Amino acid sequence: MWTHVRWTQAEIVLLEEYAGGKTVGWITRKLKTKTGIGRSYNAVKCKAEEIGRSLRLREGYTQRDLIELFGTTHFTVSKWFGHGWIVADRSGRTSEKQIKDFLQRHPHEWHFKRVDETWIKGILFPSR
Repeated sequence: MWTHVRWTQAEIVLLEEYAGGKTVGWITRKLKTKTGIGRSYNAVKCKAEEIGRSLRLREGYTQRDLIELFGTTHFTVSKWFGHGWIVADRSGRTSEKQIKDFLQRHPHEWHFKRVDETWIKGILFPSR
């Protein structure tokens, strides 16, 4: 018989602390070692959604992120990677520093009209 094990406050605090900074798999392992309660991948995702926390990693950008943020096509972003103008790490993510360098070195490759305005302002004019 399956029974529902309620989330403890310690689990919720841990989830809130690491959501967006660590992968879901990492969070499930951390929950097991810290609290002794094993939570599935889906349980962690559902609880994060329930408490209004995103599990999306904040460090770096994927090609899909760049397509959306630059308002361009997969072909164009692939070309940027192909020319070595943007380089991804082993996890397939590109750092903010690399994006800033790309913006400055290749202004002819992107258009202000298409780029996500809030994002580009944050990259070009970081708050102090």
